[in-house]
Amino acid sequence: MGRGVELLQTSVGHFKSMPPKEKKRRANPSRLQAFHAAIEAGDVDGMEALLKDEPLLVNAPLYGVPPLVKCLAGPIPERSMALLRLHGMTSSIVSELLDEACRQGAALPTVDYVIDWLRHLDGRDWSQRCGRIFLRALTQTIQHSHTAVALHLIDMLDPKDERSMSPYIYEAFVAKNETVTLRLLSLPGPTLNLSDDTLLGMFETVEWVVRAIEHHWINVVALLDQFDHFRPIIFASCYFRPLATRAAIWAKSVHRYRSDMTWQASREALLVQRRRVGLPDDIGLLVAAFLFVFDEYAQAIAHWCKTCDRWLEACDCELDRDSDPSDSDIDTFDPSGSSDESDDWDGSDDVDNDDRGEDDYGMHPDDSRKEVDSFLVGSRDDE
Repeated sequence: MGRGVELLQTSVGHFKSMPPKEKKRRANPSRLQAFHAAIEAGDVDGMEALLKDEPLLVNAPLYGVPPLVKCLAGPIPERSMALLRLHGMTSSIVSELLDEACRQGAALPTVDYVIDWLRHLDGRDWSQRCGRIFLRALTQTIQHSHTAVALHLIDMLDPKDERSMSPYIYEAFVAKNETVTLRLLSLPGPTLNLSDDTLLGMFETVEWVVRAIEHHWINVVALLDQFDHFRPIIFASCYFRPLATRAAIWAKSVHRYRSDMTWQASREALLVQRRRVGLPDDIGLLVAAFLFVFDEYAQAIAHWCKTCDRWLEACDCELDRDSDPSDSDIDTFDPSGSSDESDDWDGSDDVDNDDRGEDDYGMHPDDSRKEVDSFLVGSRDDE
């Protein structure tokens, strides 16, 4: 017990004998004001003279703004940054500078200078660590609607980079920036493959289509409408928008889907028109109109939840629906174009039509393909 007391007294005496901790030095207030004023004025010589007398100024903030960030407000930011760079800057400080430059919408040469500086500091680690910093900066430009800087950063993306672009596309939609959204959706490489039909299984992909239609982004919808698997959701989303808007803006997309469904349900008549008769497509579509009635509401509701007004695949609504879309009699569009019928049908009479009832395709009663063939051939003979 006595030994413990002795050790405690020794320790207390040791701490009492330690010299007081040296207070952190701070830059002279008047010189700090002069230094930041020189940065704002682009006076590089004045900055250099002040730094020689007091090196602490290099990282001394004024009203919470560091000197590096203050350089962004100067007339020649690259020269001011180059001077501060000589006094040593860590990659974390420069990455914060890049964030701020993108947040403020700095000039493109300034953004390029900061990015090159980061690459120099991190070396081979750029593709990992700085890649994340770069994408974070891209988010800043999108969120603050600096379109020119955002497009510049997108052009600098590595096509081989396998990072998902979905978060940045989402930010572009939230910022209502059609130009940036269109550029991101058009990126090549593995970052985004719009031809992949599994994209429709992603909630955010469904939101892309819905938001594009809500924002009246004709170019974005036209890009997505090039791919078969996007067309049902485009049609359903267009259908449940106000009629005036749908008729004026989305007529082309609605017509394309109508034609796709008509072709799938009445392909026999169209094949006769094309291969056996040789009439224009307009005649084939006219004949098809007697064989298949396109019900807009039935087609749209097969992919839509009226309860929460959303695409069915992205609907979390637990309420009972009047009918199960999976059991619907509506013939939904098959993007693959596959069919039990062969494209090489030659119009012969020995084709069984018993399994092609009205319930499967919503078609009017049709005795046989032969009647369609005879009708078309007879029409040509009359001419």
